[in-house]
Amino acid sequence: MIEIKSLNSLAGEFDAILCDAWGVIHDGVAAKLPAIKILSQLRESNIPVIIITNAPRRNKTLRMAFKQMGVNDKSYDEIISSGDLGIETALARGEKNCFYLGPEIDYALLEGAGFNITPSLTEAQFILNTGLRDNKVEREEDYLPLLRQ
Repeated sequence: MIEIKSLNSLAGEFDAILCDAWGVIHDGVAAKLPAIKILSQLRESNIPVIIITNAPRRNKTLRMAFKQMGVNDKSYDEIISSGDLGIETALARGEKNCFYLGPEIDYALLEGAGFNITPSLTEAQFILNTGLRDNKVEREEDYLPLLRQ
C-alpha cells in the first residue's frame, strides 16, 4: 500500500488523475479550494484531470453547478457522470420507452435524450431510477410493490 501525503507528490507518477466530485472538490455548496488548487497545478503539469461522479446529472448541468460552487473549470479536463453513462447506455441499446423513478430535480437528466417517458411499467423498456421521489418521507421498501410489477 502506498501512502499518499499530497496530490502534488503524484505529479510524476501517473498519466492521469481520476478524482471524485462530492466531498473531494466540493461539499454540495462550495468548492474545496485546496483541492481545486492542486488539481489546477496538476493540469499545468500536463496531467489530465477527470472528475468522476455518481450524480444523475448531465455534463453540461454539472459544469454549471461546479462553476456556481466556485470549482474552476481550469482545474479539470472532463467530467464523467453516472447520468451521462446511463443515458448513453440506454441510447446505445436502442431503448426508447422509459419509466422514470426519482425526485423531480433529477428529471432534467432526461431532457433532450429522445426517450418516451411512460406512465406505467408495462409500457417501459427500462426504468431510470435516480433515487427516492422524496427521501425525507420515503424508504426503499416503499417501492417494492411498484417494482414487483
